[in-house]
Amino acid sequence: METINLIVPREWHEFDDKQLRYLFVLFDDDYSLAEICTLCLWGSVENPRE
Repeated sequence: METINLIVPREWHEFDDKQLRYLFVLFDDDYSLAEICTLCLWGSVENPRE
């Protein structure tokens, strides 16, 4: 059996600037919370506006 170890920030101050910008762009583009969680989980780190 394989294990996946996830490191998940629990507070806003644990995000770096790039991660915060990515989250806020997704929120601003009206992605749902479920869609944002999926994008973050699967490593889609490209900023959609860059």
